[in-house]
Amino acid sequence: MTRPRWFEFAPSRSGPLTLAAARIVVAVQALWILLSRDPAGVSAMPPVIWQAVTPEWQLRYLLVPGIPGVEFALWCLAVASVVCVLVGYRTRLFGVVAGILLYHLAPLQALLNMTAPWGRGLTIATLALPILACAPCEDRWSVAGLLRKPPVRDRQAYGWAVMLVRLLFAQIYLFSAAARLQAVGWEWARLETVRNHLLVFGLAEPSLNTSLDTWLVAHPALCAAIAGGTLIFELIFIIAVFVPVTRPPLVIAGVLFHTSLWLTLGFRYLNMPHFLLFIDFGGEARPDKVVTKGAGNRLQDPEVLEESSRSLSIGAIRRDRPLSALDEPANSAGPAP
Repeated sequence: MTRPRWFEFAPSRSGPLTLAAARIVVAVQALWILLSRDPAGVSAMPPVIWQAVTPEWQLRYLLVPGIPGVEFALWCLAVASVVCVLVGYRTRLFGVVAGILLYHLAPLQALLNMTAPWGRGLTIATLALPILACAPCEDRWSVAGLLRKPPVRDRQAYGWAVMLVRLLFAQIYLFSAAARLQAVGWEWARLETVRNHLLVFGLAEPSLNTSLDTWLVAHPALCAAIAGGTLIFELIFIIAVFVPVTRPPLVIAGVLFHTSLWLTLGFRYLNMPHFLLFIDFGGEARPDKVVTKGAGNRLQDPEVLEESSRSLSIGAIRRDRPLSALDEPANSAGPAP
């Protein structure tokens, strides 16, 4: 395979429908988190709450205490921007605006319990919205697509953004596994790991002392299998970004994994909707395109094909005509006097 053909097959083959679905999934999840938070109320907290916020964090996320009116206005603007991305209206503008506003608003939800701002549902959306803003994600299932006819694009114009957004989500598991291996090593996949988590969380939260937890604690071999399966899943989930055939089983495994964490340890995974990013939709090729062989089997516009045929025809005619005929002026009525 030559280098140009390798380059064509290297990016994701996702088309306009898959990219539009990624836009909708990211926007709906971000809108869900925004509508369930109150940044204005957090900003109005007394100064004692803000004492633990370091000046570095305040400068990094532009956090200013005691301005609930300004935070409410920014929250309204963020909601409006995400809605515009959801319906596909001027996503190049509102995708960047929404990403910047989420970068500022996301840390406010972590202020009351003094934990890190990431891992609270808006990390992926903050990074994915500017990426979608740079991609033609409003060519399908959008207001812009209804107002104007989408231009003809190569499939690579859609595939790179889908692959990058999927990679952002998959790296959560890869970095989690890397952190476990760095801190504990492969010994993390022991039977004591899961059993200790179940026992400690059951003591801290009595509501988690369910019959399921009791049954798991009574089966050490099953706890060891769960620990080993968790580590393997986190290491290999990133394969779903590049290998389409692995997406359905890995996505199903991820949904079952987080559902079990919710039932046993009470962990609610706010990024669960992002598993829908790994669904590939059909009908990627536009009906007004013609498939031509050669040049990597690219889809070409009929106008481009017609222009190419016209050029070839003119070239063939000129090769058949004598050189003296080509030198004659085109508009001459007869021989020069």
